[in-house]
Amino acid sequence: MDPRQPIADALRILSIKALQKGVELALDLPDALPRVAADERAFKQVLLNLLSNAIKFTPKGGKVVLAAAAEPSGEVAFTVTLTTPACPLK
Repeated sequence: MDPRQPIADALRILSIKALQKGVELALDLPDALPRVAADERAFKQVLLNLLSNAIKFTPKGGKVVLAAAAEPSGEVAFTVTLTTPACPLK
């Protein structure tokens, strides 16, 4: 399956939650993303769970990034990264 559609669906679904929490939701995908051997519904549910938890545990002003990269083996690696806003020095 092409992973781009479930990714887009998950981001669309969770964008309001992220906005309400004050968290930026971003993508870091290569132009060419290979097809993956996965059940589309299950893949989308995994993305929703990962991103929802990331949004939940990222403080206001933080950022959640979903990234994907093609590995030399032909597999695709997906990562979710959270960043927190910088704390001002006192």
